[in-house]
Order: sequence, then C-alpha cells, then structure tokens
Amino acid sequence: MSEPKRIVIVGGGLAGAGAAASLRGRGYQGEVLVLGTDPHRPYELPPLSKGLLLGNVDEPDWVRGENFYAENDIDLRAGLSATRIELGGRLVTDENGERHRYDRLLLATGSRPRTLPVPGGELPSLHTLRSLDDSLALRSAFERAGKVVIVGAGWIGTEAAAAARAHGAEVTVVEQDTLPLRAALGALQALVEGRAEVEAETLKHGDLSAIG
Repeated sequence: MSEPKRIVIVGGGLAGAGAAASLRGRGYQGEVLVLGTDPHRPYELPPLSKGLLLGNVDEPDWVRGENFYAENDIDLRAGLSATRIELGGRLVTDENGERHRYDRLLLATGSRPRTLPVPGGELPSLHTLRSLDDSLALRSAFERAGKVVIVGAGWIGTEAAAAARAHGAEVTVVEQDTLPLRAALGALQALVEGRAEVEAETLKHGDLSAIG
C-alpha cells in the first residue's frame, strides 16, 4: 500500500498535536494539516486549573515550541474549525468555506464542557473551564468577584474553589454527592478528607435549578 500523500487532522489539542508530531517522528513525508478550533497552539490542560488560574503564571505549558510546527512542515491552522466532512469525496470544509482534500483523516476533536440546562445558564457571569482563554477569563472574574459559586466538587471544581479563595472571594461549592472528590477517589476519599482545606462552604446533595 502506498503512503498517503496528505493527512488532515481535525482537532488542534494534545491528541492532534501528538499525532502530527508522531507522523513526522516516524518519517512520514507527506502533507500534514491540523485544523484546531482553539486560537492558540497546543498546550497542556492540567495547569489551566492550577498555576494559571491562581495567577502564578501567565502562559500555559506549551506542548511544543513556537517554531516546531513550521520547522517540521506541519500546517497548523489554529483558530480554524472544520464544519463539514465529505467521506465520499475525502474533503473537509473549514469555517471559511475552504475545502481540504485528504488521503487519510484523523478526528481528534476532544471534549467540551457540559453546560447547565437551567434558566440563567447563558448569563455572561457563568463560566466553564476547558481552554486557555477560559482560564484567563475565569481568573479575571475571580479577581473582581466578592462571591463565587462553584458547581461540582471534583478535581477541577476544588482547584477552582481554591483559586477563587486565593483571589479573596467568598466561595460556595454545590455538589450532588455526599463528599467532594468521591467520584474520582472512591474509597481513597476518606484518606484525604479534612487534609486539604479550601475554606469554602460545601452544599452536599445540592441540585441547581436556576441561575440569577
């Protein structure tokens, strides 16, 4: 089987960037195009709810250096979404209407934050945390806020609560379960309970019906 001449990767996050780098690392000589919705080059996600949200750093941990993609002949189109895939014609159409032909297609679109289907769920004061821009916007909101409500007491929720407290906000955490982090830690949750104080009020068995 002959080597494909052109590979298009839909998704500019860790998986898409890693796939593109692996192709070059394995000696692939054809064209590599990466379409990514995020306007920034790929970066690590975990620090977004840690040092960046706390204000200790102003940039994320980039997956690769700024010049890596150009130097390795990877056509990274950051901030450009794919809107249509034609499997029969092997074409991907981007948001500008440009059509990209491919021999092989890789979908690496990742996930998106779950929104709240309640009245007020579209208010500008409601934030989610998934991207670099989300983290910077949330940090700015924490710096200005007197009171903050965090919905969910998993890893990201508890880290966000700690960051909000560090910025001086009064924090309330709403959690459906009986204990924070129980879904993530299971039986181990009992070992860490009480060892990490966030100084936030936690409403257990809390259900959110509206935002106002």
